[in-house]
Amino acid sequence: MKGMVVGAVISRRRFVLVGLGIGSTAGAFAVPAGAVATPSPTTATLWRLSADWGYPAGPKGRTRCRGRACHLHAANKIYATETDALAGRLHICCVAQPVSFEVPIEVHNELSNLPPSPGPALGDRRHDEVAQALERAALAAHESSRLAALPSRPPAALASTGSSAAMLTGGGLALGAVGATALVIARRNGEQPEPA
Repeated sequence: MKGMVVGAVISRRRFVLVGLGIGSTAGAFAVPAGAVATPSPTTATLWRLSADWGYPAGPKGRTRCRGRACHLHAANKIYATETDALAGRLHICCVAQPVSFEVPIEVHNELSNLPPSPGPALGDRRHDEVAQALERAALAAHESSRLAALPSRPPAALASTGSSAAMLTGGGLALGAVGATALVIARRNGEQPEPA
Protein backbone atom coordinates (compact mmCIF):
# COMPACT_ATOMS: atom_id res chain seq x y z
CA MET A 1 0.00 0.00 0.00
CA LYS A 2 2.82 2.32 0.87
CA GLY A 3 4.48 1.58 -2.51
CA MET A 4 1.31 2.66 -4.27
CA VAL A 5 1.29 5.99 -2.44
CA VAL A 6 4.95 6.66 -3.33
CA GLY A 7 4.23 5.67 -6.92
CA ALA A 8 1.25 8.05 -6.96
CA VAL A 9 3.39 10.91 -5.58
CA ILE A 10 6.05 10.37 -8.27
CA SER A 11 3.36 10.24 -10.95
CA ARG A 12 1.91 13.51 -9.66
CA ARG A 13 5.34 15.12 -9.66
CA ARG A 14 5.97 13.87 -13.15
CA PHE A 15 2.56 15.16 -14.18
CA VAL A 16 3.34 18.60 -12.70
CA LEU A 17 6.77 18.72 -14.38
CA VAL A 18 5.37 17.73 -17.76
CA GLY A 19 2.48 20.17 -17.31
CA LEU A 20 4.88 22.99 -16.46
CA GLY A 21 7.00 22.18 -19.51
CA ILE A 22 3.99 22.14 -21.83
CA GLY A 23 2.58 25.28 -20.21
CA SER A 24 5.83 27.19 -20.65
CA THR A 25 6.10 26.13 -24.30
CA ALA A 26 2.48 27.02 -25.03
CA GLY A 27 2.83 30.32 -23.16
CA ALA A 28 5.87 31.30 -25.21
CA PHE A 29 4.06 30.76 -28.52
CA ALA A 30 0.50 31.69 -27.55
CA VAL A 31 -1.43 34.33 -29.46
CA PRO A 32 -2.39 37.23 -27.18
CA ALA A 33 -6.00 37.16 -25.99
CA GLY A 34 -8.29 39.28 -28.11
CA ALA A 35 -5.98 39.15 -31.14
CA VAL A 36 -7.82 39.11 -34.44
CA ALA A 37 -6.80 38.69 -38.04
CA THR A 38 -5.33 41.81 -39.60
CA PRO A 39 -7.95 43.74 -41.53
CA SER A 40 -7.51 44.57 -45.18
CA PRO A 41 -5.37 47.66 -45.73
CA THR A 42 -7.03 51.06 -45.80
CA THR A 43 -4.11 52.84 -47.46
CA ALA A 44 -1.71 52.07 -50.28
CA THR A 45 1.80 53.34 -50.95
CA LEU A 46 2.48 55.21 -54.16
CA TRP A 47 5.75 56.77 -55.31
CA ARG A 48 6.86 60.02 -56.89
CA LEU A 49 10.25 61.50 -57.77
CA SER A 50 11.78 64.32 -55.77
CA ALA A 51 13.87 66.75 -57.83
CA ASP A 52 15.12 68.49 -54.66
CA TRP A 53 15.89 65.63 -52.27
CA GLY A 54 18.50 67.36 -50.08
CA TYR A 55 21.24 64.74 -49.62
CA PRO A 56 24.20 63.83 -51.86
CA ALA A 57 23.30 61.27 -54.54
CA GLY A 58 24.76 60.07 -57.81
CA PRO A 59 28.37 60.18 -59.01
CA LYS A 60 28.65 63.97 -58.55
CA GLY A 61 26.97 64.08 -55.13
CA ARG A 62 24.18 66.40 -56.20
CA THR A 63 21.37 67.28 -53.82
CA ARG A 64 18.89 68.52 -56.43
CA CYS A 65 18.17 68.49 -60.15
CA ARG A 66 19.13 71.63 -62.06
CA GLY A 67 16.76 71.52 -65.04
CA ARG A 68 13.22 72.87 -65.11
CA ALA A 69 12.04 69.81 -67.05
CA CYS A 70 13.23 67.53 -64.26
CA HIS A 71 11.35 69.54 -61.64
CA LEU A 72 8.12 69.56 -63.69
CA HIS A 73 8.40 65.84 -64.46
CA ALA A 74 9.04 64.94 -60.81
CA ALA A 75 6.17 67.13 -59.62
CA ASN A 76 3.59 65.46 -61.86
CA LYS A 77 4.33 61.75 -62.30
CA ILE A 78 3.00 59.09 -59.91
CA TYR A 79 4.33 55.52 -59.80
CA ALA A 80 3.03 52.27 -58.35
CA THR A 81 6.43 51.02 -57.10
CA GLU A 82 9.84 52.40 -56.22
CA THR A 83 11.31 50.49 -59.16
CA ASP A 84 8.84 52.17 -61.52
CA ALA A 85 9.79 55.56 -60.08
CA LEU A 86 13.48 54.89 -60.68
CA ALA A 87 12.69 53.75 -64.23
CA GLY A 88 10.61 56.91 -64.73
CA ARG A 89 13.52 59.30 -64.37
CA LEU A 90 13.51 61.85 -67.19
CA HIS A 91 16.98 61.15 -68.64
CA ILE A 92 19.91 58.81 -68.16
CA CYS A 93 21.88 61.24 -65.94
CA CYS A 94 18.91 62.05 -63.70
CA VAL A 95 19.34 61.17 -60.04
CA ALA A 96 15.96 62.36 -58.75
CA GLN A 97 15.13 60.24 -55.73
CA PRO A 98 11.92 58.22 -55.22
CA VAL A 99 9.69 59.28 -52.33
CA SER A 100 6.71 57.30 -51.04
CA PHE A 101 3.33 58.69 -50.00
CA GLU A 102 0.12 57.12 -48.75
CA VAL A 103 -3.31 57.33 -50.37
CA PRO A 104 -6.61 55.65 -49.45
CA ILE A 105 -6.93 52.22 -51.05
CA GLU A 106 -9.95 53.44 -53.05
CA VAL A 107 -7.82 56.15 -54.70
CA HIS A 108 -5.12 53.60 -55.50
CA ASN A 109 -7.69 51.31 -57.10
CA GLU A 110 -9.16 54.22 -59.07
CA LEU A 111 -5.71 55.24 -60.36
CA SER A 112 -4.94 51.63 -61.28
CA ASN A 113 -8.15 51.41 -63.34
CA LEU A 114 -7.39 54.52 -65.40
CA PRO A 115 -6.08 54.10 -68.94
CA PRO A 116 -2.33 53.45 -68.72
CA SER A 117 0.10 56.34 -68.98
CA PRO A 118 3.03 56.08 -71.36
CA GLY A 119 6.12 54.65 -69.67
CA PRO A 120 6.25 53.28 -66.12
CA ALA A 121 4.09 56.02 -64.56
CA LEU A 122 0.79 55.05 -62.97
CA GLY A 123 -0.60 58.51 -63.65
CA ASP A 124 0.14 62.15 -64.32
CA ARG A 125 -1.23 64.88 -62.03
CA ARG A 126 -1.89 67.07 -65.07
CA HIS A 127 -4.69 64.72 -66.18
CA ASP A 128 -8.09 65.62 -64.74
CA GLU A 129 -8.99 62.10 -63.50
CA VAL A 130 -5.69 61.77 -61.61
CA ALA A 131 -5.91 65.29 -60.16
CA GLN A 132 -9.47 64.69 -58.93
CA ALA A 133 -8.56 61.35 -57.31
CA LEU A 134 -5.59 62.91 -55.53
CA GLU A 135 -7.71 65.86 -54.38
CA ARG A 136 -10.15 63.40 -52.79
CA ALA A 137 -7.21 61.67 -51.10
CA ALA A 138 -5.92 65.00 -49.77
CA LEU A 139 -9.37 65.96 -48.47
CA ALA A 140 -9.77 62.58 -46.77
CA ALA A 141 -6.32 62.91 -45.17
CA HIS A 142 -7.11 66.45 -44.03
CA GLU A 143 -10.45 65.38 -42.58
CA SER A 144 -8.93 62.43 -40.69
CA SER A 145 -6.08 64.57 -39.33
CA ARG A 146 -8.56 67.25 -38.24
CA LEU A 147 -10.64 64.64 -36.40
CA ALA A 148 -7.54 63.15 -34.83
CA ALA A 149 -6.44 66.60 -33.60
CA LEU A 150 -9.71 67.34 -31.79
CA PRO A 151 -9.15 67.56 -28.02
CA SER A 152 -10.36 64.60 -26.05
CA ARG A 153 -10.19 63.30 -22.52
CA PRO A 154 -6.89 61.71 -21.53
CA PRO A 155 -7.11 57.93 -21.82
CA ALA A 156 -7.81 56.09 -18.60
CA ALA A 157 -5.13 53.72 -17.42
CA LEU A 158 -5.82 50.26 -18.76
CA ALA A 159 -5.76 47.29 -16.46
CA SER A 160 -3.07 44.72 -17.13
CA THR A 161 -4.92 41.74 -18.52
CA GLY A 162 -1.93 39.53 -19.23
CA SER A 163 -2.72 39.40 -22.92
CA SER A 164 0.46 40.96 -24.26
CA ALA A 165 3.03 38.75 -25.95
CA ALA A 166 5.73 39.93 -23.53
CA MET A 167 3.67 38.92 -20.51
CA LEU A 168 2.85 35.53 -22.00
CA THR A 169 6.50 34.90 -22.86
CA GLY A 170 7.59 36.00 -19.38
CA GLY A 171 5.00 33.73 -17.80
CA GLY A 172 6.11 30.82 -19.97
CA LEU A 173 9.75 31.35 -19.03
CA ALA A 174 8.82 31.56 -15.34
CA LEU A 175 6.88 28.29 -15.57
CA GLY A 176 9.82 26.67 -17.33
CA ALA A 177 12.18 27.84 -14.57
CA VAL A 178 9.83 26.44 -11.89
CA GLY A 179 9.72 23.12 -13.74
CA ALA A 180 13.50 22.96 -14.04
CA THR A 181 13.88 23.81 -10.34
CA ALA A 182 11.40 21.09 -9.38
CA LEU A 183 13.36 18.59 -11.48
CA VAL A 184 16.65 19.57 -9.80
CA ILE A 185 15.08 19.27 -6.34
CA ALA A 186 13.65 15.86 -7.22
CA ARG A 187 17.08 14.64 -8.38
CA ARG A 188 18.78 15.98 -5.23
CA ASN A 189 16.30 14.08 -3.06
CA GLY A 190 17.36 10.91 -4.84
CA GLU A 191 14.11 10.43 -6.70
CA GLN A 192 14.52 9.44 -10.31
CA PRO A 193 11.85 10.77 -12.66
CA GLU A 194 10.13 8.14 -14.74
CA PRO A 195 11.39 7.91 -18.33
CA ALA A 196 9.10 9.47 -20.91
